[in-house]
Amino acid sequence: MAAEVDLVPAVQGDARHTRVVVSAGLAFYLALGVGLGVTGPSLVPMRTDFGLPYATVALVLVATGIGYLVGALVGGPLSDRYGRRRLMIGGTVGGCLGLAAVAVAPSFEMVFVAKVVTGLAYGVAEPTLTALLADAAREKSARAINIAQIAFAGGALLAPLMVGGLLASGLGWRPGFALGAGLFVL
Repeated sequence: MAAEVDLVPAVQGDARHTRVVVSAGLAFYLALGVGLGVTGPSLVPMRTDFGLPYATVALVLVATGIGYLVGALVGGPLSDRYGRRRLMIGGTVGGCLGLAAVAVAPSFEMVFVAKVVTGLAYGVAEPTLTALLADAAREKSARAINIAQIAFAGGALLAPLMVGGLLASGLGWRPGFALGAGLFVL
C-alpha cells in the first residue's frame, strides 16, 4: 500500500534520500515564503485595481488563513491514507496553480477563491513536509526543519522586495504572484 511505503522512514545512512528530501523541502519552504510574502505588498495596488475598500481587500489574507486551517485539519488523515509524497505533490501543484490564478484573476472574488485554494495547498503540504523532513533526517531532524524554516524566512523577506521592484518598474502586483507560482515549479 502506498501509504505504508511513504510512512516508512528512509533507511538509516541513506544520505542520497536525505539530501533529496531536504533539498526539496528547502525549495518548497522558499516558495512558500515567497507565496505568502507577495500578498502584503500587493494589497494596496490590488485595492486600487479592483476599486475596493481596505477592509475588503484585507480579506485576501483571511482567505489564505481559511484555506490553511482546513488543509492542516485534513492533511494528517489524508497523509496517512494516501501517503506523504502524494500530498506533497498535490500541495505543490495546488500552491502553484493558486498563485497563478491570482496573477490572472479578473475579479476580487476570483482572487479570494484562488487564495483559499493556495492556503489549502499550503495547509496540506507544510505539515506533511515537516514530517517528511523529520523522517528523512532522523537524528538531525531538528536541524533539517530549522534550515527549512530559514528558507521560508528568506522567501518571506525576498517577496516584498520583489513586489516593490515590480511596482516601481510599473509592472504591477500580478507578476509577483506569477513569479511565486514559478518557484513552485522548480
